[in-house]
Amino acid sequence: MRLVLLAIGYVSLGVAALGVVLPLLPTTPFLLLAFWAFTRASPALAERLLRSRRLGPPLRAWQERGEISRAAKIRALLLLLASWVSLVFLLNNSLVLAGVTLCLLGSGVFIATRPGGPRPARDPREQP
Repeated sequence: MRLVLLAIGYVSLGVAALGVVLPLLPTTPFLLLAFWAFTRASPALAERLLRSRRLGPPLRAWQERGEISRAAKIRALLLLLASWVSLVFLLNNSLVLAGVTLCLLGSGVFIATRPGGPRPARDPREQP
């Protein structure tokens, strides 16, 4: 099982890296999947992702608060929509399109309902 999780982690991390440069490929979900797989298969690899200057902060926000930044949410939702529109024109099978639509819709709802955005500043005079 460890090898399967490592393979999922490395493939997901590679797809996430491609998502940085390819316009219709989302980065965030694949990065979270890689982190999940590495957490279970190799805590050292998961820790390495957490220490990354670029990837660490969003992963820590996800790990600690289940949070996805507002910008990442907007990008992910726009890319899901663009993917769906592309598939409407490319797929001839309505049953497959319906299945893909449900998957994309479920992913979009999940992403949209996660906490995100800047945390409100607390007044230092308030008691915790």
